[in-house]
Amino acid sequence: MKLSKERAWDIAFRIADEMWTKHDASVIDTLFAKDAIYRDIAFGFTFEGREQVHGYVRDVLNTMNDFFEELIDVLPINDNVLVARWVYGGTFRNAKLGLEGKVRLPGTSVITLRGDEVVIHDDYYSAAEFLDGIGKKGYSVQRFLAEMSGK
Repeated sequence: MKLSKERAWDIAFRIADEMWTKHDASVIDTLFAKDAIYRDIAFGFTFEGREQVHGYVRDVLNTMNDFFEELIDVLPINDNVLVARWVYGGTFRNAKLGLEGKVRLPGTSVITLRGDEVVIHDDYYSAAEFLDGIGKKGYSVQRFLAEMSGK
């Protein structure tokens, strides 16, 4: 049975609007499976389990406290996969590195369900556009992450 457009939209909206735009991390506990995997493909991050997903969301919102995600479209693929197109943005701040810059980027999420729970959530967007927006034009992901970690 194919996932309905309405159910797919509801799931994607809860993530985009409630979790990211309203900064309500309780969505993780009610929507994500205990063993969920959340991947940020652009930066090569993988977070396994609700606790790590909470940590990721907390870290993003700490560096971008005005973070928002606008849902553009949602497409159910089959009975357990949906694709969501969105635009995210906010002001990235890192006092340690003296960074501050506004970003607004399009992206796509591929979300896999098990029953009513998200088990895999993959985000795709341009790391280069993000780095340009925060003043690190021409930086590689590896160089940026090394600076962020102090290496």
